[in-house]
Amino acid sequence: MRSPYVQGAVVAALIALSAGGPCEASEEGPFAIRAVQLPGSLARDDLESHLDFVRNLGFNAVWVQAHQITDSPLDESAALNEASRTLAGWCRRNDVRLIVSLNPAIAGADRFAMMDPALATAVRRFGKQMRREAGVTDLVLSFESVSPQLIELRDILHYGRDAAPAHADLTARVRRKLPKPIRLWLHPAQPYTVPSLKAVAGLPASVGLVWHGSSNVSPTVEAVEADRLRAIVGERDVLLRDRFPANQAGDRMPLSHNLGPLTGRAMRASRRTSWATSASRWKTGARRGSR
Repeated sequence: MRSPYVQGAVVAALIALSAGGPCEASEEGPFAIRAVQLPGSLARDDLESHLDFVRNLGFNAVWVQAHQITDSPLDESAALNEASRTLAGWCRRNDVRLIVSLNPAIAGADRFAMMDPALATAVRRFGKQMRREAGVTDLVLSFESVSPQLIELRDILHYGRDAAPAHADLTARVRRKLPKPIRLWLHPAQPYTVPSLKAVAGLPASVGLVWHGSSNVSPTVEAVEADRLRAIVGERDVLLRDRFPANQAGDRMPLSHNLGPLTGRAMRASRRTSWATSASRWKTGARRGSR
């Protein structure tokens, strides 16, 4: 039966199994962790059948956004919705990793400045709750959809106009008291700049980086680009969020329906390299990413 999920991303990732370091690639292929990002509402009648479908293709992790599993992720009273409990139960039964992406700047926009200790406390509380109630293994702090410039006066006076130091500082504060079983990733605001990447370099090596290549939608990703990146951010896990040839936010191309493997990706294989690719159709993307 054809799945109604028509937008989403396939994430094929070599993700550390603990906060302390990377895991080895599996015998099945170059990526130990291969995850599917679920789009839209999780309250679908065919959620589990769709998960079974992608698992049978060889994927062993699921990626969701915080707003898909609770209406108020930073509230003390936050509760998992019924669909997310179904998802968490399926992941536990099938030994599948659950990854949650949270945008603190949006979730806490009406209450917190980046510098507020209460924001770091709320993010850690959310991470702990997700680990306890849903078995979440990876938490992504995503700032990709927010301005690279700060707008809150208190933050500007503390950090300056550039948001990168503020985002890195929040990530570091969250990491210090986050349970070690949870892997933490930082997805910086766009576009990537040398100063923003240098802010990442100051983070503990256990914090992974989500990266898009040389541009938001990169037709090619050369090994030299990855080498330059690592020269700045240091030895840490890097997840290449590969949006070519179909970006979720637009720039769609007919090639997104191609079942063949993507080409022009020359990043050197590494225990600390991850890969993510977007596709406009679920089954097409899943088949392409599993090769």
